[in-house]
Amino acid sequence: MKTIIIFCCFLVLCSFAPQVEEEPYFVKMKNTKIASFSTNKIDIQSEAVFFNTYAVGAKLLEVNIDVFYEDTKLGTIIEVKDVKIPKKSSFDIPLQLAIKPGPTALKLISGSAKLVFGGKVKIGYVGYVKIRALGMIPIKIKLDQTDTYEWKDLFPPSK
Repeated sequence: MKTIIIFCCFLVLCSFAPQVEEEPYFVKMKNTKIASFSTNKIDIQSEAVFFNTYAVGAKLLEVNIDVFYEDTKLGTIIEVKDVKIPKKSSFDIPLQLAIKPGPTALKLISGSAKLVFGGKVKIGYVGYVKIRALGMIPIKIKLDQTDTYEWKDLFPPSK
């Protein structure tokens, strides 16, 4: 008799469990820009847009995203600010990478020259973010995006 009651309780609980058709996913990168540029440090800022398909909010647990300039790895983003992840909605994760241009200085200078003369450069983001939904389920959302930028994209005019 106990087994039947436990089984019935299990079926009732399963019927109330959220039905997820799709995992959260990466949408796009936006607002990528060079926030500061000097001989000592270059700050790149961007926002990664994701969509939470769950009917519940989630919490950001971890970020691990490599940033590439053309084919050269500039660094890895592992720190972000606290981000609210609403249910069934898109959310932005602000990303920032501070680079000491030493080993990549020549490549960055040639890329800057290319931009000044109307050329384009590629910036890529490869990695993942990990969120927790329903209080206990960790979900890894992969990101693999490379975009092409012109001068006006990376150095927007001041407002």
